[in-house]
Amino acid sequence: MTAARRIQLPSGRWAGVSGLGDPIARRLLIACHPLGIASGFDPDPMLTSHWGVHILAFDRPGYGASDPWREGEQPSVTAWADDIAGAVLHDLDEAERNASASVAKQIGILGWGGGGAYALALASRLGERADRLALVGTRRPRALSRLALSETIEPEVDLVEEPLAVRRLGHVVEAGVTQGDAGRIGDARALVSHAWAASLNSIAAATLLVHRRDGAALGSADARWYERHLRRAASVLSASPQPIVDHWHRLLDHLAPEHGEVPEALR
Repeated sequence: MTAARRIQLPSGRWAGVSGLGDPIARRLLIACHPLGIASGFDPDPMLTSHWGVHILAFDRPGYGASDPWREGEQPSVTAWADDIAGAVLHDLDEAERNASASVAKQIGILGWGGGGAYALALASRLGERADRLALVGTRRPRALSRLALSETIEPEVDLVEEPLAVRRLGHVVEAGVTQGDAGRIGDARALVSHAWAASLNSIAAATLLVHRRDGAALGSADARWYERHLRRAASVLSASPQPIVDHWHRLLDHLAPEHGEVPEALR
């Protein structure tokens, strides 16, 4: 899918934004997509739509409907986080002034695959506004830099196998290359720097780490690294090849506790 709309960020850059779930729900989540694909993938639309949560997913520069990094501009995870945080905080402040009774003051953040670096930087920028954080299959910084520089598809994307999820994923994979390799090149250049990881211990959000249990033990090593560097992290090692799909209920339960409105038949 392509982004539902475009907004202008504080930097002046235009970004594509996809919305999932209930657009009038009080609980807001920000989702950060993996390397090589655009935003907007919903692991389980039926579950998401009944959970009582509104998810916003922003295309990073060069992906989908977002402007690429400008000529001569150094792509940066932290610069992107500053831009998104500025836009989100502005909208939350305006909503509070206009309808304080219906707006939640804190939000959750999800990072899938390489999007986890951006989710962590965003959580750091949002401070106490971000009360919940989840990372799914996010590699530790050096390994993530190597992955970003390669031309391979992220394993977290490539291993999705549920037929309907694969079909939905195909749309965001196509949207991710509408500007050619601009998005992937931007990610590779941004992730060479590990500045985004310098302030991990400042993140106060309760964090859920979900990694695949694989033969090379890469998932467990990544989980241990983040557990050491985050203040409030709990880890789940999954036997599933597609944890973003198979653990979506658990992820929503962590990111939006007490907001679930899921009928028993869908649990």
